[in-house]
Formats: sequence, structure tokens, C-alpha cells
Amino acid sequence: MESFSTNRNSYLMERVLEGVKRQIRGQYGHLMLRWYEAVDWKEPLIIGTILSHMTLLILIYITRKQYPFQVVWFIAIIALLMMSERINTWGQQNWKLIATQNYFDSRGVFIGIFYAAPLLFIGFVQTTLNMKRMVDLMVEIKQIQVEKQQLRKEMKKD
Repeated sequence: MESFSTNRNSYLMERVLEGVKRQIRGQYGHLMLRWYEAVDWKEPLIIGTILSHMTLLILIYITRKQYPFQVVWFIAIIALLMMSERINTWGQQNWKLIATQNYFDSRGVFIGIFYAAPLLFIGFVQTTLNMKRMVDLMVEIKQIQVEKQQLRKEMKKD
């Protein structure tokens, strides 16, 4: 009886989720498509931004076991995020220097999607990697403690 209830709940949740997805696509799908088509994906600004985010993500992964580098990357991410509004303002005023069209609107949609959101994602990945490392270190410490306890017991027996 319990599995029937669980299956029914799962089915109902899937139906609700499908309805929400359809509603979101209906309301915002055309806006996302228009926005996607408006971006010149060959623009050096776009390519450079994507490549810089990819480089940062790779550097964070490569140096994931080196704590000083992780601190530097984390501080850099925070600093870059804190400068988002200033970068957007500068971009609004000087977009002709860095792009072929003005991506920088007053609401900061471009800077949010192309700049801040990837940095937040990278920060989340970094935090996850650091949490994993912390758990691994805790396991190592516990293993060492257990080994020491066993050695002490063996020494007491002798």
C-alpha cells in the first residue's frame, strides 16, 4: 500500500512539474529565444567572458588541493562579483570600445547572465570541492586516530 502511495505522489509531482515547466516556457521562452538570437556569439567580448570563466573553473579544479590558491580564487570571485554593477555602468558608457552592440542595460541582465551567474556557479563548485576535501581529510584523521588506538592496545598487551 505504501509503494502505491509513493508512486502516486511521484506521479502527481511529475505532473505538477511538467505544468510549471510548460507555463514558464510559455511566459518566458520567447524572451529567452529572442535574447539568445540577439547575442553575437562570435563577439570577442562574449568569447572572452566565456573563456575566462572556463579558465577560472579549470584553475580551481587543478588547484583544488592547494588551500592558498583556493583562498585567492575565492577572494577573486567575491571581488569580481562586487564589481558587477560598476562593470555594467562602465560597459553602458563605453560599449563601443569592447563590443559591436550595447549589451549593457540599466537592469544588468547581460552582466547578470554572462558575468555574475557563471561566477556564482564557479564559487558553488569551489565550495563543493572544498567540502569534499574537508570530508576526505576528516576520514583520514579518523583513520589515523583508529590506527593509533590499535597500536596503543597492542603495546599494552605486550
